[in-house]
Amino acid sequence: MSLERRITAIKLVQRIKQYEIDGHAAKLAVIRARQADLQGEIKNLAQMRDREGHASTLESAPYL
Repeated sequence: MSLERRITAIKLVQRIKQYEIDGHAAKLAVIRARQADLQGEIKNLAQMRDREGHASTLESAPYL
């Protein structure tokens, strides 16, 4: 195999690998966005728990 053909083959492999990496990066971006949404939901639920988790009456105390 000539040097020129080897270089062409290596460049092709490089482009294929870059395409795969870009696909993984896109999937990772979706996962990170979902993670951020879940972190926001966790924060909201913790605030709701803190706000509504105190006993307002003696009757409700055993349930909280």
